[in-house]
Amino acid sequence: MENNFQEERLHLERERDFERGKVNEIQIALDTSITRYKELQTQHDQSQLIIVEQQKKFENQHLERDNLNDELQLVKHEKQTTADQVYEYATKLPTLTQSNNEFKERIIVYEKRLRDGEDETARYRSELIILQRDNQNIKEQYEIFQHKLEESERKYKIALNDKKRSEKEKDEILQEIQTLRKENSELQYELDRLEIRIRLEITQKYENDYRKRYSEISETKDLEIEELEREKQASESTFEREKQTFKSTLEERNHEISRLDNQLQTAETQLQKANKMIQTYEHEIKRRNADFNTAKKTNEEIEHDVSLKYTSQFNVQNDRIEIRIHELEQDLETKEEFIQTYKKSLKTKDQHIEKLLDDIKQVDNSNSDAIETLQEELSNRERQIEKLINEKSLATQEHERYISELQLNIQDCQRKLTQTNDQLQQSEQKFYALQFEIDDFARNRKSLETKLKFALEDKENHLDTIRNLEQQLEMEKKINSLTPSEQRDQYQSIIDDLKDKFKQREKSVQ
Repeated sequence: MENNFQEERLHLERERDFERGKVNEIQIALDTSITRYKELQTQHDQSQLIIVEQQKKFENQHLERDNLNDELQLVKHEKQTTADQVYEYATKLPTLTQSNNEFKERIIVYEKRLRDGEDETARYRSELIILQRDNQNIKEQYEIFQHKLEESERKYKIALNDKKRSEKEKDEILQEIQTLRKENSELQYELDRLEIRIRLEITQKYENDYRKRYSEISETKDLEIEELEREKQASESTFEREKQTFKSTLEERNHEISRLDNQLQTAETQLQKANKMIQTYEHEIKRRNADFNTAKKTNEEIEHDVSLKYTSQFNVQNDRIEIRIHELEQDLETKEEFIQTYKKSLKTKDQHIEKLLDDIKQVDNSNSDAIETLQEELSNRERQIEKLINEKSLATQEHERYISELQLNIQDCQRKLTQTNDQLQQSEQKFYALQFEIDDFARNRKSLETKLKFALEDKENHLDTIRNLEQQLEMEKKINSLTPSEQRDQYQSIIDDLKDKFKQREKSVQ
């Protein structure tokens, strides 16, 4: 009997040691879950830092938007200055008409003096014959000059047509760039759709048989990632090829612009020569009374044509400026909408992450409570076992009764241990599910960062196009206000600035 009691005692001590080992294993699992919770907390802090950096980026975008508004105000101010210049030219017209009337009065006085000089008629007749001969020569030279002027105007029109054609080709290139961007966005949409499909398949397989097919899912996932990387490399190679073609076309456009500038300079030099010759002819015609009226009529016609050309050109420039302002305002509105939507998505992601962290805390708290109850129960059992050892001298019946009670307690403890194991397995499953969701959120965050990067690149491209258009407007404004040398220097400086910007853009892309 005493040997049986010793065996029971040893058996109970072994069970006690075994249960202590289980408690230690549960404590180790709890420690690992606590360390995992700390790691998740650090990841959450890192995500908060990333969100702060993204908010700073959005603030920088707001500053750039304000700069764009300032540039719009400058464009509007330039528009007002051009309108004021037109008003000044309109005010100068009455002064010119007044001076013309004064010339008419002088002509009348000169004609009166001619009629009064009867004694000098013979001399005047001889001089008149000479003047008529000179006048005929002047008419012939004037016709030659008129022919040259028409030829220069024809060349100028050809140059303008070439310029319009180059602008049209530029617009076509911009449309091609937009189509490429659209294709890139479609590829991004396909990538997102593939990620969503992969995530759904993985979650479904995870719910069915997680432990059995974990290796297969990881292998398929690696294959999908490799396929996505290959597609990404292919899209990057196509983008590089398109960039090279765009560079070559841009160089061709620069050569075309330089050629057109040379043609414009030659046309302007010819026009200056023609203006000088017209001035000399007008002085000679003023000395001759007979041809003065014809010169006056031609002068009035030229002034009328110049005024019509200037007003039409001003109207065209005004319409272009207004259209560009409207486009810039629309672009700003779209950028603001994109920023607002991205902020909302970041807020929702942050709330979801906080919710996940709260769930993890609740799971850890429940595990800690269960382990504490188990420890209390084990301590109670140890006290009971010690009490039984001290009471070994009691009768056999009392001893058997105590043994039966201990067996019942052991069964209860085993049942509770199985329950705790089940709870631990459930908590592990929840933990793995939460880990999967956190990884999913990390992938979504990376995709959002790539989308933000593409949006910033698009914004830089829009700013480059805006600068180029503004430079073209300034060039068109200054065509009629600068001398040829100044205009040539202005064109050269603008071309150098464009080349520097293009080099900077290439460096940033590399």
